Amino acid sequence: MSSILSWNFATSKQDHYEEVADAVANYIQESMVKEYGMQMINLPLEEDLADLNEKRKEGKVKIDQQLQCPIFHSSKIQAADVVLILLCGSGRVVSGQWARSLCINDSLKAGSVFPFLDWAKEKSFGVVVLNPNKNAVETEQGLQRIPYNDSSEAHVAYTWDAFCKNLPAKHFIMVAHSYGGVSTCRLLKHHGAEVLKRLRCVAFTDSAHSGFSVEDLSREAKHFLAQHCINWASSPLGLDTVLEYPLCDLSRKITPGLESEQMNTSPFTCCKNADMNLLHARKNKFLIGDIKINRRHSNQIFKRKRITDWLGATSSICKVLSAGTTVHEETTMSAFPSISKFLIESLQQATSMVSDQVQERDQENKSSNKGS
Repeated sequence: MSSILSWNFATSKQDHYEEVADAVANYIQESMVKEYGMQMINLPLEEDLADLNEKRKEGKVKIDQQLQCPIFHSSKIQAADVVLILLCGSGRVVSGQWARSLCINDSLKAGSVFPFLDWAKEKSFGVVVLNPNKNAVETEQGLQRIPYNDSSEAHVAYTWDAFCKNLPAKHFIMVAHSYGGVSTCRLLKHHGAEVLKRLRCVAFTDSAHSGFSVEDLSREAKHFLAQHCINWASSPLGLDTVLEYPLCDLSRKITPGLESEQMNTSPFTCCKNADMNLLHARKNKFLIGDIKINRRHSNQIFKRKRITDWLGATSSICKVLSAGTTVHEETTMSAFPSISKFLIESLQQATSMVSDQVQERDQENKSSNKGS
């Protein structure tokens, strides 16, 4: 199927294109079940639908059982120590896709989650593939919204609350593309205290979460974005070129003459003194990787609204790296090698911290036992 679809599908009839798009989407989801052994569950869960119907007033039509959207998870997810959550952007993409145009005109390797499923299987990670754009169902009564899943943000929050949080996994890692970044920030806003206990990192790809999506987050959530998240953005620069540094504690000042020492240029390590970047951004020039760009000409050179937003002090907070492509839909798979490396390094860091905490507790217990 991947090779069959690796041709440029061009047609003047949109309905023909939609038929092909639907067939590709169905094939991807069937493959997740048949070839990858994943299981499909429908949301809302049956018990939540039943509970919702019980609460409805007498005489009101009950919620139809078909008002559900499917998500997919690996068959052995209950035994997984690490769970990978895959969240696509907005639009016509369905669970299992990053970009339907790439699935049709390029290949399933370029446009679907298959490479991530293969990678997760090699690492013995569990996987949950979300379905944030299935928000309504056409019924005999017309188009009806799906309870608890009537928007991307609601779907992500409900999936966490009804499914993910009940998994025994110790670590969650996440990849969120485009508008998926906004939904992720909404999850951190409303469930952050619980989610951050086990969410180790998020790899955003051309995420739209800057500005309004992060301004209301808690201090802990903002710290998480700055220290444990990276956004691979569309850019003409090479893969992993630093586009923006993370914004952290804005109360600290930069020591004159030590800017280069305070700025960490490693693509996968967040800058501990990242407040300096906001100060640099307010000046007439700022840094993108090793290139100095004059503020007046930044849009003409890069044509990235994200840069001017940052200069206005609205930021995604997290570090932003180049995905190595200027095409929005290609960012996730273009950055796949770097994303997989980042996820592993974040897990290693998290497990090391947990191990250190356990050793500290053991030492404290031994000391208290000796004292008694």
